[in-house]
Amino acid sequence: MGEASGGAKESQGPAKQDVETPASVGVEVEHKPKLGETWRYPQPRWWSRILFLDTDSLIWLGYRTRLEPEHMYSDPGVSTQLLIGNLDISWQEQLKTPKPDLKRALLRGNVGGLVITGILYGVAQACSLAGPLLLRRIVQGLQCQSAVRNMPAAVAAAAGITCEPTSKLYYYIIGLFLAPAIQSLCENQQMFLLYRLGTRMRNALMAAIYRKCLRLSNAAIQAESTGKVVTLMSNDAQKLQDAMFAIHAMWGSPCYIIAVLVLLWFEVGWATFVGLGVMLVMVPLTGKLAMKLGMLRRELIGWTDKRVGRMNELINGIQMIKFYAWEESFRAAVMAARNQEAIILRRTALWQGFFGLLLFYGPVAVALFVFGSYSLAGEALTPARAYTALALFSLLRFPMSFLPMLVTMIVNALVAIKRIGDFLLRQEAALEPWDKEKTPVGVVRITDGNFSWDTAANADKDKAAAKDPQQPAAAAAAANPLADGKAAEAKAADGNPAGAETASSGDGSSEGNVSADAAAAVTTGPAADAKPAANVRLTLTDIHLEARPGTLTMIVGGVGCGKSSLLSALIGHISRLSGGVEVGGRIAYVAQSAWIMNATLQENVLMGNPMDADRYRAALEAAQLGPDLAILPNGDLTEIGDRGITLSGGQKQRVSIARAIYDNADVYLLDDPLSAVDSHVGRALFEQVIRGPALRSKTVLLVTNALQYLPQADNVLWLEGGHVRAQGTFAQLQAQGLNIAELVHHDDDDEEAKKEAEAEAEKSKDPKHAAATAAKDAKAAAAKVAAGKALDSKVTLTRQATDANRNLTGIEVRESGAISSSVIKLYFLAGGGWVYMVPLVLLFALEQGSRVYTDTWVGNWFGDKYGESLGFYLGIYFMLGVVYGLATFVRSTTFLFFCVRSAVSVHNQLLDHILALPKSFFDTNPAGRILNRFSRDTDIMDATLPASLIQFIGAVATYISILIVIAIATKWFAIALPPLTIIYFFIQRYYIPAARELQRIESVSRSPIYSRFAEALAGVATIRAYRAEAHFTAASDVLMERNAYAFVTQKLAAGWLACRLDMLGLTVLTLCGALVIQGGIEPGMAGLALVYALDLTRFLKHGTNMASKSEADFNSVERIAQYLEPETEARPDTPPEVAAKMPQDWPEHGQVVVQDLQLRYRPEMPLVLRGISFTVEAGEKVGLVGRTGSGKSSLLLALFRMVEPAGGRILIDGVDICTLGLRHLRSRMSIIPQDPFMFNGTVRHNLDPFDTAQDHELWEAIDAVGLRPAIYALGVEKKEEENKDGKGGPGGPPGGRKPPSRRPSKKQIAAEAAEKAAQEAAAAKEEADRKASSGGDVVVDVEAQKKRALDAKVVDGGANFSLGQRQLFCLARAMLRKSRILMLDEATASVDVDTDSQIQGALRLQFGECTCLTIAHRLNTIMDADRVIVLDAGKVVENGEPAALLAKEEGVFTGMVDQTGRASSRYLKNMARTASAVRAEVAASGSPKVHAVERIRSLFHTNASFAARSGPSGMPYVPSKSRLADMVPEGDVVDSGTATPQRMATSELQANTEQDKGPAGPSTSAKE
Repeated sequence: MGEASGGAKESQGPAKQDVETPASVGVEVEHKPKLGETWRYPQPRWWSRILFLDTDSLIWLGYRTRLEPEHMYSDPGVSTQLLIGNLDISWQEQLKTPKPDLKRALLRGNVGGLVITGILYGVAQACSLAGPLLLRRIVQGLQCQSAVRNMPAAVAAAAGITCEPTSKLYYYIIGLFLAPAIQSLCENQQMFLLYRLGTRMRNALMAAIYRKCLRLSNAAIQAESTGKVVTLMSNDAQKLQDAMFAIHAMWGSPCYIIAVLVLLWFEVGWATFVGLGVMLVMVPLTGKLAMKLGMLRRELIGWTDKRVGRMNELINGIQMIKFYAWEESFRAAVMAARNQEAIILRRTALWQGFFGLLLFYGPVAVALFVFGSYSLAGEALTPARAYTALALFSLLRFPMSFLPMLVTMIVNALVAIKRIGDFLLRQEAALEPWDKEKTPVGVVRITDGNFSWDTAANADKDKAAAKDPQQPAAAAAAANPLADGKAAEAKAADGNPAGAETASSGDGSSEGNVSADAAAAVTTGPAADAKPAANVRLTLTDIHLEARPGTLTMIVGGVGCGKSSLLSALIGHISRLSGGVEVGGRIAYVAQSAWIMNATLQENVLMGNPMDADRYRAALEAAQLGPDLAILPNGDLTEIGDRGITLSGGQKQRVSIARAIYDNADVYLLDDPLSAVDSHVGRALFEQVIRGPALRSKTVLLVTNALQYLPQADNVLWLEGGHVRAQGTFAQLQAQGLNIAELVHHDDDDEEAKKEAEAEAEKSKDPKHAAATAAKDAKAAAAKVAAGKALDSKVTLTRQATDANRNLTGIEVRESGAISSSVIKLYFLAGGGWVYMVPLVLLFALEQGSRVYTDTWVGNWFGDKYGESLGFYLGIYFMLGVVYGLATFVRSTTFLFFCVRSAVSVHNQLLDHILALPKSFFDTNPAGRILNRFSRDTDIMDATLPASLIQFIGAVATYISILIVIAIATKWFAIALPPLTIIYFFIQRYYIPAARELQRIESVSRSPIYSRFAEALAGVATIRAYRAEAHFTAASDVLMERNAYAFVTQKLAAGWLACRLDMLGLTVLTLCGALVIQGGIEPGMAGLALVYALDLTRFLKHGTNMASKSEADFNSVERIAQYLEPETEARPDTPPEVAAKMPQDWPEHGQVVVQDLQLRYRPEMPLVLRGISFTVEAGEKVGLVGRTGSGKSSLLLALFRMVEPAGGRILIDGVDICTLGLRHLRSRMSIIPQDPFMFNGTVRHNLDPFDTAQDHELWEAIDAVGLRPAIYALGVEKKEEENKDGKGGPGGPPGGRKPPSRRPSKKQIAAEAAEKAAQEAAAAKEEADRKASSGGDVVVDVEAQKKRALDAKVVDGGANFSLGQRQLFCLARAMLRKSRILMLDEATASVDVDTDSQIQGALRLQFGECTCLTIAHRLNTIMDADRVIVLDAGKVVENGEPAALLAKEEGVFTGMVDQTGRASSRYLKNMARTASAVRAEVAASGSPKVHAVERIRSLFHTNASFAARSGPSGMPYVPSKSRLADMVPEGDVVDSGTATPQRMATSELQANTEQDKGPAGPSTSAKE
């Protein structure tokens, strides 16, 4: 939005506090620290860690109060610097191999941990086998005692039956206690260490991805969608961490199964092989299931990437989406991906149902076949042997059933590592050391430079780099994604020349902080003598440039001619195909779209540099930030919102300029920084910064469309079509055809100033004089600061006594207490409510009942309780097993479908709610924070939460059934049941408050990682130019460490719980054993009770872990529910009673009446518009002007109801807009914003998201704004990609990579190969036809060419178009909407003057009958307006015709015009008077108003031109790419009948010669 946008917003927050606090009047207040304020995690000793005793105090603290991030355990083993250091070294070694393997690289530094955990795992598994063996001894003893009791003593003595004494059975009970106790200690330590190991690997990968992103080439950034990169960091790295706890089970489970089978051999002999056969049948089934689930997961990831990418665009462009009323279009795009995810999730749920069947039914099936075959062979089984076998089968349940799931997790992790490894091999922007002897400080030199944004060229480079392991040093450094400048800093400190990593030293100060050796010259791509490939489309061709200290080089040219690309070449952001690039010293870069961090204004200016108060204040003053700091609620410590949302475009640009000044670099690259600021501010910036003391002694390259400053340049580079049209001084360029004298106002009044500037420039070319000037300027600035004179009056650093408004976005809200019932209710109702729940409860009961009765029947069978035949027992056992299996399958699938329905419904509610939230919500919540709900939290809700819930409910059901069985078997155990249950729930309730807060802290500490990551991704060019990689990686490392501390502490608490629950389970087991021995119960029931008691510990622990994990996973649902609470905007549709009274095509005329309008951004904030009233008649063109903070943009926000008025009203054609639906209102108006918005998709979809326009209408709009060449160029790229890859290639659906689908069959592969061969043959034939055509004529299917161009891909943010071209896209959209009311927020700020003039003409023609309100920074764009409204401090201070306002000598508007300079102000005043006279003349003659518009347009059509030819609309037709002949056939005729322009040589290009003048006649100067 315009310059006032932030101005109004900056006044938010509480008023300055003048109240004296107790501290300020000297009263000492005794502070009693609250519980937990001074507590820190104790340093653990090895013996305390065995039982997790060091965690006792943390759990107690969590139970008493709310845990905070500072309470976490600071584990030195998860230091990011340590982890990335290890990975860096091993990855470098891998890069030297033919096939770099990230898995091997990750093992460095982690092998010891894997070995130790492997040993602990082996001991734990061995101890678990002791239980069934001791169980057999106990049941045999009980059976013997029972038999002896049931026969006479004489008979027993005669038979010589002797039973083991009861005391010996108690020894077995002690053994039954000790073996699981040792197992518990080893298992808990092993799990904690594995989770810690997983965290180390995850953080190493996240750090590597972050560093890689800061080094990616622009082509690689375009190739990787933002959604995919965020998914790599959030989901893929997490998958490795999740899989680590299963790593030993991959080898341990098969070993364990073999050991159990050996023990079974001793119990059931040969029948073991029957069981083995059944298992061998089941293992391939589970393997198939694992493969199927892995494939579904990969397919799901593809759609998730696409959905997250769409959401990222939606969140970042939400303001424009609301302006255009495009919510439905974007919702449909997100829902299309979400619906595909839902389909895959349902398929996954079905396959997981089969998986659940194998999980629980597997051991039952094995037991059925073993017992059945053993009995059918006539062998006899005793209850002791039977229940020992049953206990062993139970031991098989976990390894058999979880092995496939573990395989799936490992497969997911391997897929993730593969994706990350491929990403780490992406092409980078290479940085080489600065050769001081070759390139002096401040010298910028490009020799024979050829550069390209073409991604195809970079893909070839990627392959070449991968194939050649013996890379030169510089290239090897370029391929290193992990280096962050540490090596460079170390070398610089030692006085040695720094290597390739030097670029990230990032210090920013030239006062001895950085060794000269640490600065680097930027080079990208191959050696200077390399030749560009024939098939690569060049962006810049044959560039020659040299600039020295103390000189100003200005780069000018038409839209898309390569101005910004030239600066990108100097910072290594575009691929160099040939030639040489040298930049001596350090660079400061001001991007065309200012990159602002979500931090304080001070942090944005310093950007990691140490604070130098004098230099800081001087930078703020020079950047004209004084008035803004006075408005900001907390001065320079006010936090700027995400993406700089709280600042206007001009304020963001001036913060960026202040950053560059403070950096005190050697070379300054300024990419059109004056376009976003008001004209008087722009003049001050040019005079005080660019040509002032701040940069006078520096090397400055300025891309600009402000051509009035050209006479002051030492060298002007005129670009056209990607090559240098002319170069030299202003006078030399005029001689070569640059005709812009009229715009420069190059008259006698400025001659003296110009001569002074030229003389100064000549002197500054002498190095000695330049150094002297620099010293003089530095002393003058220091003296000025020290004296505190003018500076203090201009820069006022007012700061509040409180931190109340320091943090606009705030720390992310973290709920406290248990998961609220409202969150559970939300999830429960979203899944279907009681309709699903009642059958599920019955299914769980049926499953447990059938399981218990199946096991009980084994005792009945081998005890021959009913005296029936073998067939009777076996048949019932088989039927019970079938019932159990069916119950398991049905309850699993039913429950998982319930969870999928719930996840999809909750996501859709969130999406709808987010789209309906007001603008203020997005101002105060960073994009990363919102995106985290749609990425990580949604992924947990989709995949993790259902697994946690189903396991938790299953464990609870099993726990209840076990206790019931033991109570029935032992009778007396029922007495111990209540206290044991109370103890269990006490432990759980004591632990869960701490566990819950730990999970929340871990979740909240994760969001900033992704927020800062997405922010850095958007500012890669700026970060790299300033060589600030080290600063940003260090900040990211700290965030990752905090998250790792939270996760490690969480797992310590989980270990603490596991130890306590194991002790409780062992108590139950021991108690059960003692009661069984003492009570003299039936051996069958005793065996069943002991089998279940052995299982109890595992289910107790598993159930509590799943309870905690379910609650932790519910935290994601809770976080989503938080965003369902904020109040939404007004309804989108107009109430029927209001719509009935309105005309169908409202607004018919476009009259706007503003009556006493008051506006504030939030209820607690002051008014930014204070009773504004004015009327704009239908068809009037009104300019809105005012200084920063006057309320210009706030008025536009009010017109679109982005902020609801606090008072007054706005009427459009007599209808109060507050009575209308928002979609109805916004869709009937158009806005051309200051910051253009484009999204990932096609050209067609960017122009017309709802597909309401015909192709010919699209091309009319495209021609009207002159975008045809740029769009045709994309069409040519698309055609080449199709010819190269085939139609069925990797293009996929618009907007992203096609998600992977099922593996194709041989027939499909053959068919695709045949189709591809046919396409290649057709392409070859077409090429041959082209070559064979006579006279070089090209025969082209124009319609196919047009369709291909409209379907060409637009990458994230429209990055394959220049900023000016993106602005033209917005203008074309407005033309397609055909609205009666048009708002322009400095819509032509980013285009050259010639294009600006042409656009102004197009606006007057296309929108001649429309009502237009224009916020203007270039005053010449509104001097011919019907009226100008001047705002100041939220009020209308002047309102009238420009000429009438300029007649007031003391008027505000007159003052603004006078500030542009004497010559410029005379030109503007003359323009206003002439326009006024023309309007009066036309009105007097009774002619239509459009005649006045036509005459004014012809009068003020500029003589300046960068374009040598015109397109069908009279717009400049400058190609942004080369090979124009490939885009448009020579002499071809388009549908309109107008001949398309011919390709012309440079020598043919003339600036507005007589033969090029259009039908409007010769342009006339304002003076005429």
